Amino acid sequence: MSYDKQQLIDLPATKAHLVGIDSDGCVFDSMTAKQRLVFHPVVIEHWGLQAIEKELRETMEFVNLYSQTRGQDRFVCFDLSIDLLAKRPEVLESGAILPDTADLKTWLASGGPFGNNGLEAAIAGEKGDELEDSASLKKILGWSLGVDEGVKQLEVIPPFPHAKIFLEQVGELADPIVVSSTPIAALNHEWESNRIRPHVKFIAAKEIGTKVEHLGMATQGGKYALDRVLMIGDAPKDMESAEEVGVHFYPINPGKEDASWQRLHEGIFTKFLTGDYRVELEQELKDQFLASMPAEPDWPQVD
Repeated sequence: MSYDKQQLIDLPATKAHLVGIDSDGCVFDSMTAKQRLVFHPVVIEHWGLQAIEKELRETMEFVNLYSQTRGQDRFVCFDLSIDLLAKRPEVLESGAILPDTADLKTWLASGGPFGNNGLEAAIAGEKGDELEDSASLKKILGWSLGVDEGVKQLEVIPPFPHAKIFLEQVGELADPIVVSSTPIAALNHEWESNRIRPHVKFIAAKEIGTKVEHLGMATQGGKYALDRVLMIGDAPKDMESAEEVGVHFYPINPGKEDASWQRLHEGIFTKFLTGDYRVELEQELKDQFLASMPAEPDWPQVD
């Protein structure tokens, strides 16, 4: 099932509070599996990087899972990963030929829309002659399409136990929706296979905009007071999206996901509903969240 922007804008408010919930890495521990079982192997296969497999996996995991770039667009993280790999002494010594990301940087600087469709449009010349028929972008698109195919083959990953408990009860107190940058097909598969789709009113996916746009559409027309909206996420981008819209944020800390859900379910969510999720408490949780993800890797880099 697919959803469009107007459906989200028209979604009726049945409760006073709205809860936006990220999916990958937040409800499901799927980011780690997708990186290790799909993203990395497809990069290695497409560019013949078997000689630096260890460094590639470590670098991509840092960018996508363990640093402050966690949760950003796949193409942004791919570009950042290649830049970091190019600064690793052991990669330079290996003689491995890394992917050409010059045209990718140009495309990313254009402001999007990102995603496979956006990249296909750039290759078709819709972003200008500079990127039309770019061989390097075609290669990167092939990688992204290969990732999507690989993800489809993964076994269904269950939600974190306390995430499931929260989802089973949140609808009695607030209007929950999924707010995600994952494609709709993957979201439908994960939520329906785990039989938790009935616990959310709507699935806002990558195809209908960014998380900022999702939250904006869901609150359009003043359906919810912004101080009665909570975004739950596991990445700094989720926090930034909430701050841009002007709503509350609750972090699911990487590596401590289930404990984070338990803390939300057993105390913080009640504070949010009663208006007691104060600035000081929210900021304390945000600070702890960011402190758990470094900005720079701890391995040597060549300038």
